[in-house]
Amino acid sequence: MKFNPFRPGNIVAPGMFVGRIDELHAIEQCLYQTSHGNPQHFLILGERGIGKSSLLMLVDGIARGAVKPLYSDDSVSFLTISVDMGGVDSQTDIIRTIARELRTILSRTDALKAKAIKTWEFLQHWEVLGVRYHAEDPRINSDDERDNLAERIIQLIESTKGSVEGVCIIVDEADRPEPHAQLGEFVKLFS
Repeated sequence: MKFNPFRPGNIVAPGMFVGRIDELHAIEQCLYQTSHGNPQHFLILGERGIGKSSLLMLVDGIARGAVKPLYSDDSVSFLTISVDMGGVDSQTDIIRTIARELRTILSRTDALKAKAIKTWEFLQHWEVLGVRYHAEDPRINSDDERDNLAERIIQLIESTKGSVEGVCIIVDEADRPEPHAQLGEFVKLFS
């Protein structure tokens, strides 16, 4: 019998991973393909407490280039946006959750913020206007918001002049939004 170091609500450090060879290889392949213009998605699922969130933390480090890929000599450099979908009620909430985290990341990195001034200004203005509604406001079109956010992220990537290969959005608790929030549709159309 082996001891399980993973506990719900307690993320372990990347150095604690053993096994998961097939999963890490597949994820690194997804990152490699995405860095070469072929966006990929992956889904990690399993019982509570088996290390899904900890694995996502390791993926975040690999995607940012802070952790050397385990099965490849080709490191990548993504801007990573890690979001938790707990409390998300609509597709507009999904978009705003990602935009808020993007704004937080940009605010921490002055050099990136300076390169992405148009995106930063948009996120500042958008969040002020984007009051979170518990009931969906019929004037808000989630398709337009999604497309607008995607366009701003493209501009952000282009403004970094190659220092960022793309954006890696890591979604934890993806099973939490109600089906009418259409997280799967968002992922497909956004990428």
